[in-house]
Amino acid sequence: MDGTHKSEKAFSGNLLAWEVAYRKCSRELPEHIVRDYIDKFELAAMDEEKAVIRYRGNSNLQYFQEKYEKVLCWALGGQIAIEYQEAPGAGKKKKAKKEKKKGNQKEGKKDSKREKRQNKAEKLRENQRNTRGSFLGKLLAVCGTVLAVVVLLGIVFFLPKKSFQETFLSVTSEKSGDGYRIVQLSDLRGQSYGENNEELTRRVGLLEPDLIVMTGDMTGQGRSNEEDILELCRNLTETAPVYYVYGGNESDRFLDDADPLKARLEEIGVHVLWDEMETLEINGAAVDIYGALGELQEGEESPYGQFLNENPDHFKLMLSHEPYALGTIGDWPDLTLSGHTLGGSFALPGVGAIYEKEYGMFPELDSEAYVSGKYTKDGNTLIVCSGLAKSGAVRGYRQPELMIIDVNQY
Repeated sequence: MDGTHKSEKAFSGNLLAWEVAYRKCSRELPEHIVRDYIDKFELAAMDEEKAVIRYRGNSNLQYFQEKYEKVLCWALGGQIAIEYQEAPGAGKKKKAKKEKKKGNQKEGKKDSKREKRQNKAEKLRENQRNTRGSFLGKLLAVCGTVLAVVVLLGIVFFLPKKSFQETFLSVTSEKSGDGYRIVQLSDLRGQSYGENNEELTRRVGLLEPDLIVMTGDMTGQGRSNEEDILELCRNLTETAPVYYVYGGNESDRFLDDADPLKARLEEIGVHVLWDEMETLEINGAAVDIYGALGELQEGEESPYGQFLNENPDHFKLMLSHEPYALGTIGDWPDLTLSGHTLGGSFALPGVGAIYEKEYGMFPELDSEAYVSGKYTKDGNTLIVCSGLAKSGAVRGYRQPELMIIDVNQY
């Protein structure tokens, strides 16, 4: 009984270790690698030295071993050998399909003339039926399409968004030290998730970030909802350092040296950046954080130029409410986090944004339009968050978004 109990306990522990490894790989590896390999791996056995993994897919295992096995080893805890086994029946589908095709071709040669005559007659009968029913079919199709569009628009544009989606992205850098997690909040626009934003605060805490950044338009227009934002920031500073850059809704404070919001944010421990840089250390990585207020000047004497060129061994993180400036400069920092666009106005599934006020119609068809998601240039990254505002038809089908960015060496 003791041996059986220990065996069951060890296997249960192995399954838990495999579940943790699966989550790490899903976060670090490209989506197609997770789909073609990780999702089709099954843990057969594991001890301290070796893991036996059964593969139920049909892709090239050698490709995975050469390029991505080191990530799987890391996810399983470090120096561990991996033995792969093909599941019964895996890799045989192509052979069976080929044999079936060969048999069909042989049989088809015998009956080809008869089949041609039958196909010709059937095609004639089908054309006659289509001619008789074409008008009614087209009418029903048009009515059904109109009804579906009306229902879809009602759901997409006018039902309020009750919660936010979480988007996980990763950024690779040799300057990332032991790696760290950033949670980005943007464009809350004075709205709330639960009383005093308790839902938002609780979820950010569960994500265990090393750094929290706010990329503007957190308050409503006309200096409204400032107390709510102060309460949110006060609670978030208990989880991780908080950095804040102003957006359009805070823009009337740019030239106000006695800005009460800036003073009150700094009083509760929030770092407010006005075209300036601060340096902090996160898990062994030196990170320079720059908060941009508007246009960027690339000269060596400009604040942005100094941020970009000083301390070249530091990871360069820029917070900029609007992403547009990235299209006007040559050199990007390692990572820029932006918001403002709300993912484009009246975005649709499969099409993306239909309109964005800076880029115009169908902006996501333009490779130099930064509307939503992750963009790269010369090894550097821009991430545009769709924001947390949840009301108003302008959101389209874009769900309010909380952005989670993991910076590491993989």
